Amino acid sequence: MRTCIRCETIYENIGKSFRKTCKRKDGIDSVCKKCRSKQYYRDKDKRAAEAKRYREKYKEEIRLKKKEYYQKNKEAISKKTKEKRLRDKAKGKRKVGANSRKRLRNFIKKKGFEESTETCDMVGCSYDFLMKHLKKTFEKNYMVEWKDEYLEYMHIDHIKPLSKAENKYQAVKLNHYTNLQFLYSKDNLKKGSSYYIDLSVSLFYEDLAVTNPYQIKVKECGEDWRIVND
Repeated sequence: MRTCIRCETIYENIGKSFRKTCKRKDGIDSVCKKCRSKQYYRDKDKRAAEAKRYREKYKEEIRLKKKEYYQKNKEAISKKTKEKRLRDKAKGKRKVGANSRKRLRNFIKKKGFEESTETCDMVGCSYDFLMKHLKKTFEKNYMVEWKDEYLEYMHIDHIKPLSKAENKYQAVKLNHYTNLQFLYSKDNLKKGSSYYIDLSVSLFYEDLAVTNPYQIKVKECGEDWRIVND
C-alpha cells in the first residue's frame, strides 16, 4: 500500500497507481498518476511558453546543432525519409481515400447528427478516380504539373468547409469528391473555414523550390491578367 502525498489517497496496487522514478531510493514516485496527469495539463501553457522563450533565446545555437546533426546523419535520415515515402505510397488508398470519410464521421459525431449513410459511398467515386480529380485540382490551383513527391505535403481540403453544414445531409453532400481539392498543408491551415485563399503568395513555391507561375503571369500581363484571362 502507498499514500499519495498530494491527494492523500491510499492505493493498494502501487505498480498501476504510481510511476517509476530514479529520483527516489525505492524507485517509485510519491505522487500518484492521477495527480501527475492533472499537474501536466495544468502547467501545459507554462511549459509551452518556457520552451518558446528558450527557442527564441538560443535560436542560432539550435539551428547550428540541427545542421550539424543532419550533416553527421545525412545518409540515415535520407534512408528513413525514403522508407516513409514508400510506406505512404503503399497505404495511399487508406491515407487519401479514407481521410475525407474519417473527417466526415468525426464531424457528424461532433455535431450530434445521426450517422446512417454508408461512409464508403460518401465520396461518390473510386480511389483512383478521386486521386485523378485531386491531382487536377492541384494543377489548376498552383498552375504547375503534378509530381508524386508532392503527395506527402498535401491536405485534402473541402472547398466549401464542413463547418458550414447545418445538418447531416448537408455534411454528406459537402464530402462529395466535387467539393474536395488538394492544397499545400500550410495553405489549408491558413484557409481554415473560409471559402477562398490567395495561392499567388503560397509558401508551396518557396518551400518546395518551385517557380511561381503567378508571378510570371503578373510580369507578362500585369496585375489584371486573371480578369483578362476569364
